[in-house]
Amino acid sequence: MKITNNKLETQARSSRMRKLSINLNQIFISFTVVLTTLMIAINWAIVNNDQKNILGVETDSISLINKGIHLGGGISSKKAPPAASIATTDNIKHQDGFAICLLVKDDSDKLAEWLAYHWLTLPLQHLVIALDRTSVTSPKPILDMWREETGMDITLWNDPDFRHVPGHDDTLTPRQKYLHRQRQFLAECMRHHKAKNHSWITLIDTDEYIANNDGYYGKNGNGTPPYFPILRADQTLFDYLTTNQNNTQSLTIVDEKCHLMPRLVFSAVEDDPEIVQKAKAEGVDVDPMQFSTLRFYHHANPKNQAVNKYGKVVINLDKIQWSEIHRNLRNVHRPLLKSCGFPYHDYSDAALTVHHYIGTIEQYFARNDTRRTKKTFRKRASHDDGKNYQMHDWLKRFVEKVGEDKSAKLLQTAGIIDHGKKIMLMDRPDYPEDRTDGLEMKVPETLRYFDENGNMVRV
Repeated sequence: MKITNNKLETQARSSRMRKLSINLNQIFISFTVVLTTLMIAINWAIVNNDQKNILGVETDSISLINKGIHLGGGISSKKAPPAASIATTDNIKHQDGFAICLLVKDDSDKLAEWLAYHWLTLPLQHLVIALDRTSVTSPKPILDMWREETGMDITLWNDPDFRHVPGHDDTLTPRQKYLHRQRQFLAECMRHHKAKNHSWITLIDTDEYIANNDGYYGKNGNGTPPYFPILRADQTLFDYLTTNQNNTQSLTIVDEKCHLMPRLVFSAVEDDPEIVQKAKAEGVDVDPMQFSTLRFYHHANPKNQAVNKYGKVVINLDKIQWSEIHRNLRNVHRPLLKSCGFPYHDYSDAALTVHHYIGTIEQYFARNDTRRTKKTFRKRASHDDGKNYQMHDWLKRFVEKVGEDKSAKLLQTAGIIDHGKKIMLMDRPDYPEDRTDGLEMKVPETLRYFDENGNMVRV
């Protein structure tokens, strides 16, 4: 009898423990549900506050479309851009962004437009610009103004700064000399940016503009390829690359060491003047006819490689070994032989493209270049195999972000050809004979490197 009572007590105790365990689990589940709901509510409130109060704009797709804020026909994302690219009229200085290596020769008429567009869309933040020693004009006043007004990191180099010694290439043809100098500059410039921890870099010219492949020639043929467009009113290229590092659904450009962007030539065929003037920004006395991107919309056949030539690249320097950045680079289209593939692929495979503008006949012949003739201009200026209007709104968005007064100041030289003093820079008494950093011009490759601050030093 005693044993039976013990069994009954044990069973009763077990039953009470099971009930207590069930009750505790129910309490824990209820607490978890309440906590999760509370966190979701808090997060939603923060997101709403970020989007409407901090940014001061409506970020839902319908509102943006109704307000005409778009680029490349894309639908704007509901996700607010990261703080790195947020800018207001009072604070237009980006914290981080893209780097570019740029060679120029008498390009002052193109520079303001090129800087404004890429500052807005990449955003361009770190620029190393080298002057051709045969130039008769200098972009320094324009660059100084942009540095002051936007905080852009701009470094101006002459030949000695990237150790180019002209006397060493007397046996080369003019074209070979140019390419040799270009390779030396690109090598030193990429080293400079890598030492400064600038991750993303692109190598384009002042008549080239990075743009969306807006789907007009997309793989599925109906203009709606997935994940397009990258460049939008609420998203820069830097935004996309940095926020999609761990996103398996992102485009391959995020993971590539070197991403090829095919080029598309835009001719000098004029468009309807009324369409051109619709790109004008209110409050700024700037004529869209002064901007190649807002004046010329007719382009060559994207599939015609003979016309469009080889593409240009975006490089992630974080993934590039120092040993690969040497002075015997391949060329600007495929600068890194191991990391960059063949510089051509089908246009429909591209997430981004490079719009290459011929410009007006006055711009075409403003630069002293023996390769430029009336025949070459007529051949390149007459292509009319399609239209692309995705650039049509960038000026309005630039003025909205920067403000009317600063925009007018920064864009005042756009489209204005400076014929200079007709004296080449290398023949002027103030042309430097040595590097601005004080190092000797001829320093063996093994005795020189960039320190952690990007400064050239001896070892």
